[in-house]
Amino acid sequence: MIRIIQYLLLPAILVTGVSASKPPSVHCEGIYCRETEDRDWHVRITGEIVSPAGIYVIATSIDGHVLVRRKIPRGEYPAESPYQVTVPKDGVTGDYLLTVFGKQKDLGGINLPYTDLPFEVYGKEVNGRTFLHVMPYGSADGLYFKLSSGVKELTITQGNAAWTLLAQDGSVVFDVREEGEQKGKYWTGAFTGEPGKTYRLGKQLYWFFASPRLYVAASPDRWFEPDRRLTLDPSWWRQGKR
Repeated sequence: MIRIIQYLLLPAILVTGVSASKPPSVHCEGIYCRETEDRDWHVRITGEIVSPAGIYVIATSIDGHVLVRRKIPRGEYPAESPYQVTVPKDGVTGDYLLTVFGKQKDLGGINLPYTDLPFEVYGKEVNGRTFLHVMPYGSADGLYFKLSSGVKELTITQGNAAWTLLAQDGSVVFDVREEGEQKGKYWTGAFTGEPGKTYRLGKQLYWFFASPRLYVAASPDRWFEPDRRLTLDPSWWRQGKR
C-alpha cells in the first residue's frame, strides 16, 4: 500500500517568495472536515495528478462507515471543472476523515480545499505527534491554527531550516532561533499560546513534526477541532464501493 506520506522525500526545489494568497498543498496522514447541516456534499479535487496510477481517496465517518472510496485518475482538474465525488444527504451530520493514498508529486499538485464543506483541517496525530509537509516551500504562512483543547504547549521540530510562528496579523510570536534550540540539523522549539487564539505557520515551516497534535487550515474560518475518534479502520476495503 502506498502511504500518503513519503517520509524520506524532500522537495527537489525550494521555491521562495511564494504568495500566501493561494493556499499551499499539504501532505499529512489525514484530512478532517465537518458537515454542520445535512446536505449533499462533495470531495472536489483540483490541480494536477501526474502519476499513471492516480490517487485513491477514502472518506469515513465516526462509526467507521465508508462514505466514499474512489480512484481518481491522472489528469488536470481546473477549479472550474474539478474531479467531483458526491456524498449524498443521509440524515446525519458531523465530522469525517479523508485519507488520501498517492505519491508525493501527486499530492503536491492538489489544491486546497479537498471538499466544499465549511470546515476543513489537515494533520492527524500518530503515536503522539503530527507530521506535515507543506509545498511549495515558502507558502506555509497561508496556513492557520489554534491550540487543540488540552494542549498547553506545542513542540515543533524541523530539520535544515529555522522557523517562526506568527500571529494572525503576521507579526512574529515565536522564533526558534531565539526561544528554541538547534541540535545538529534539527531546530526544536516549544510554543505556549493562548487557547482559542488564531496563529499562522511561518513560511519557513515546510517539513516538520508537531507534538502532541496540530491541525492547520487554509483560512481562519475553516479551522475546527475534529473528533479524535475518527480513524481509518483496516477493514475499510471490505465495505462496498461508492
